[in-house]
Amino acid sequence: MQALDLVRARAGMPDVQTTFTRRGIPLNQETLRDLIRNERRIELAFEDHRYFDVRRWMIIESLPKFIRGMVTTRNANGTFTYNPNVKVEDKVFETKHYFFPIPQIEMNRNPSMRQNPDWL
Repeated sequence: MQALDLVRARAGMPDVQTTFTRRGIPLNQETLRDLIRNERRIELAFEDHRYFDVRRWMIIESLPKFIRGMVTTRNANGTFTYNPNVKVEDKVFETKHYFFPIPQIEMNRNPSMRQNPDWL
């Protein structure tokens, strides 16, 4: 929590304890873990960490099953209308995708090595 408080203080945000108190959320391991994951998502946006975070935490199944996009329409009077809920692409994910397959050449070098689950 101390490290998270340092990052939040740099951004001018209240500390973790104050945030949880104001929101009326109990401060426990699960809620703190959710807060930390959200802070990482925000702090490291556009730095290519999210892909590896969701694989490491094994939470891909809890994320949306499709990629959303936005359609911007210019109206006749020069204003714009935004539709942020356009389905762009379906995501394909199987539990075996949490781990990469071990290359066959490495498997041949070490007969005791076993392939990662579901990559047989």
